[in-house]
Amino acid sequence: MAGHLLYLEGQARPLGGPGWQYMIEAVAPHSETGPPDDRTQIGGLSHDRDTQETADLAYLEFARRVAREEEILRLTGEWSRPHPWLNLLLPESSAAAIVSDTLADEDLRDLRTRGLVLLYPIPSRRLRAPLLRRPPGQLSYLFSLLRTAPADSPEVAERMVAANRSVYERACAQGAVAYPINALPMSREDWRAHYGSAWRSMEEAKRLYDPHAILAQGHGLWP
Repeated sequence: MAGHLLYLEGQARPLGGPGWQYMIEAVAPHSETGPPDDRTQIGGLSHDRDTQETADLAYLEFARRVAREEEILRLTGEWSRPHPWLNLLLPESSAAAIVSDTLADEDLRDLRTRGLVLLYPIPSRRLRAPLLRRPPGQLSYLFSLLRTAPADSPEVAERMVAANRSVYERACAQGAVAYPINALPMSREDWRAHYGSAWRSMEEAKRLYDPHAILAQGHGLWP
């Protein structure tokens, strides 16, 4: 029996010139009786049908697809190189502007050759972790800039981290917040601004669950 689309992932892929092309990956689970009708699932999209690709995968094959990609990266050595990644949660109201401005940034031009750009729509009501900051509105977008630096050029990695900081500041001015798994220099004052009214709760949780300040050392969160 065919199901509805239960998984969405977006990517921005570089075109031959300065532009970008946006791709949606959508998944509709089904039982062994047969795959769903693609025309029913995606018939309402206004997309380039010549570029459309479909595949029918077993559940475990789909679930383990990232592990297969990791194996390839380990074989090529790319897994061990620096990865100055940046992840932001964007509000729906300014997501398009933030994405287009970021992808046009000359300091991020290496995204076109050694990077991956992901976009995930996330209903804000699903983000229920008490101290996770999220932008205003009913829909957020996870915007991930996943870049790899050369292994023998620490100055390149440093420039990437500096570019992350510039992107972060511009995006925050438009309502975005950091999804804190980043190569992003942050001061204690930055963290206070990030948590806002939840800062006192964050301090209380730290005293209760990490009284010896073992966790998050070196991230500027605690003295």
